[in-house]
Amino acid sequence: MVFLSFVSRNIEILSNSFRIYFTNFSRIVIFSAILNIVFFIIRELLAYIISPDTVISNIIVLWLTIFNFVLAYGVIATSTALVMDNRKIDILFCFQRVWYRILTFVLISAIYTGLAVILFGILQLANNSMILIFAGFAYMVALIFIMNYLVSVVEVNILEQYRGINVFKRAISLVKDSWFEAFGFNFLRILAWFGFSFAITLIIILLTTQIFPLINLSARAIDSNIQIELKLVQLVVTILTQPLFYIAGVVWYYQTRLTRENVDIRTILT
Repeated sequence: MVFLSFVSRNIEILSNSFRIYFTNFSRIVIFSAILNIVFFIIRELLAYIISPDTVISNIIVLWLTIFNFVLAYGVIATSTALVMDNRKIDILFCFQRVWYRILTFVLISAIYTGLAVILFGILQLANNSMILIFAGFAYMVALIFIMNYLVSVVEVNILEQYRGINVFKRAISLVKDSWFEAFGFNFLRILAWFGFSFAITLIIILLTTQIFPLINLSARAIDSNIQIELKLVQLVVTILTQPLFYIAGVVWYYQTRLTRENVDIRTILT
């Protein structure tokens, strides 16, 4: 009975997320496009200026990718909250809200980057060492455990009054007594996101191969041109699909606060 209730609740969250996404498609995709295109250009310029094979350049690109992710998450989280409160999406308001919390977003992306760098470092060293392979696996499990506690860290930063390290403390407190519930939601959210991304990728590839023959993997070598085209496809897929991931997080966050603290969305937005 508990399991059925859990599944039903998360299906409702995902269905509401799809509804919000499609009924506000144009504005949400504009937000996603602005940030993803800007950061895509920055990353490509850095890759051109700095050697892409150095550790420092890889860390910088990784941080920019994560920073892009959390900023886009913040903007779309704000727009989602406005939609849930039956208010018009104000582009300036959404970006201002993110800007006022920019330092905490820098901190969040720096911590996430540090955790990812440690994982990549262990995996790089774990070629022929069973101890390091085991250490890498143990760290991955620990990382999943930690990240699940931080499932709502962006929502807390953008929709509450906490700043700095207090954002992490608040996010942990929201999951404190419902870790498995949060994990189950995250699993279903990622599954829905991957499925949606796969469908969009398939549609784009079919369109580009049939209508605009940009990508023909069977007839062309993997050269610099095809790599650029694949990057552009990846960019378009990211722009179109990531908002669903963000929206689902906001809906889950709101439902969690509504259940525990009996707050409404207007209270959250003040």
